[in-house]
Amino acid sequence: MKRVITLAVMLLVAAFAVEAKAQSSQLVGKWKIKDISTLADDGFECTKYTITFDADGEGEADFETKGKVELDDQYTLYMTTELDVEFTWQVSDSRLSLSNIDIEIDFDDLSITPYSEEVNQLLPMLKEAMLADHQEHKEEFTSVFFDMMGDWSVRFIDNDILLLNNEVYIRVR
Repeated sequence: MKRVITLAVMLLVAAFAVEAKAQSSQLVGKWKIKDISTLADDGFECTKYTITFDADGEGEADFETKGKVELDDQYTLYMTTELDVEFTWQVSDSRLSLSNIDIEIDFDDLSITPYSEEVNQLLPMLKEAMLADHQEHKEEFTSVFFDMMGDWSVRFIDNDILLLNNEVYIRVR
């Protein structure tokens, strides 16, 4: 009887391992969120968001947002922000875990209204200051991003549709 129980436990463990492996291989590929409008925040709209899971357990998420920041009562800054997030990933049961997150950021298409030649000449310095600020606070930013993305529930609807934390993602072909 003891051998039967041991064999049953071993088969159960093997079945879970095969299921986790199947989920991992099903996740491999490039995905985009179905409704990108859910990612809008504080005057910024997300215009691009894809997440790629490689077979070797590494991945990358690419974001692009466009928005504006009120600098003062007179000036408004418009910009495009691009984020490139690299990470490692693994699936266990119905949980997707991301780790070793590294984030690179760039600011493009900077403009200020109302237009002024003097203010416009300051845009390259403003971009450098924003990039320097990102580098200085990169660990904090990464930590916040990790809290937001670090551990997700994952459920496959079919081979081309999955739910990550109840957001619908579609496989990019």
